[in-house]
Amino acid sequence: MTAAVPEFRAIFRDAPTALAVCTRGEVIVEANSAFAQLLGRTVGDLADTELPACVHPGDRQILHGVCANTDIAAAGAERRVRIVHPDGSEHPVTVTASITTEAGVAVGCILRLDDASTGPVREAAPTSSPNHPATGLPDRRTFLDRCRRTTGEGNLIGTQTAVTVVAVQDFTTIETRFGRLVAEAVAIEMARRVTGTFHRVASGDTGTTACVAAGTFAVVSENTTLAKAVLVAERLRRETARPIHLTRRPLQCATSVVVSTITDNDDPATLLAAMIRDTLDHPSTSLQ
Repeated sequence: MTAAVPEFRAIFRDAPTALAVCTRGEVIVEANSAFAQLLGRTVGDLADTELPACVHPGDRQILHGVCANTDIAAAGAERRVRIVHPDGSEHPVTVTASITTEAGVAVGCILRLDDASTGPVREAAPTSSPNHPATGLPDRRTFLDRCRRTTGEGNLIGTQTAVTVVAVQDFTTIETRFGRLVAEAVAIEMARRVTGTFHRVASGDTGTTACVAAGTFAVVSENTTLAKAVLVAERLRRETARPIHLTRRPLQCATSVVVSTITDNDDPATLLAAMIRDTLDHPSTSLQ
């Protein structure tokens, strides 16, 4: 279980979603700041803390059922519990778990908490949403709006705009095999790699990175050229192909990278849809 902690720190630490690694005995191994905030505590307070002590006594059996479930398919279901803050106040949350395994044996779980104080329990399928909540990136609609504005501005000043799409192949298979929260970990890490690579390589360019479908990311690059966009795409292909070390066994994800220029004569929604379809057929860098 401890082997997952360094990767957890790298992937989950700054994620906007409340996530923690726990043992099967419901002891917190590592939690991010969003998780600690929902519990009314600090990250330092939570290390080696027994999670049931933070939950209302009447809901501890629900929590136990979530953490004890070794069925990956069933583990995606949300359960509602009441968190008890140090001052005695109660705060409703939904809790979701994905198991972590070593040599095929369940050794722990990744827990996700969502604030349930302002609405009903959400449907337990966030990875099907165009805007993956764990990444904190703009959604598809925001991305398309940005494309329209950027291409219009580029046309006025005579600069080129490019769109790059990065897709994790068989993303739904990752969710089915390893659980929803492991799939979220993959999305978080891929979002970090796409955003970080663009900022390192596309020197002088500006742009917006978004999560436009489950396991699929898009970047609109302003004031660029096709040659520069191709260079960035090649680097993205290499970076996203690196294994993700969630447990002792690295997770190798095949990715597709497609790049195209866009003008104000193009419909961004049509172009994006065509590029996403193209990633399904080409599990490598593809240029248009």
